[in-house]
Amino acid sequence: MKLHASGEDYLEAILVLHKKMGMVRSVDVAEKIYECHCFFTEQLIAAGVDPETAEVDACRIEHVISNESFERLKEVAPLLIQSSNYLHNFIQE
Repeated sequence: MKLHASGEDYLEAILVLHKKMGMVRSVDVAEKIYECHCFFTEQLIAAGVDPETAEVDACRIEHVISNESFERLKEVAPLLIQSSNYLHNFIQE
C-alpha cells in the first residue's frame, strides 16, 4: 500500500498514542500534531526567523519529522536554549 509521508506520520502518531494510552481518539492525534507545529514555530521564532516564515516552515517540518526525533528535540531544547544564552552572554562580555 502506497502512502504519502503525511499519511504515514498520521498512522505513526496513532500507534504511538495507542502504545502510551491504550486508546486513541482523532483529537489525540490532532493535539500531537499541533504540539509539534507549535514547538517548531516557537523554536524558529526564537532563532530569529520571521514569524510568518516560521509558521510555514513548522508546518513542513511537522510532516517529515519522526516522533522519536520530535520527542528527543523537546527534551534537549531547554539545554540548547541555555547554551545559546550562555554563549551569547559570553560573547557580549
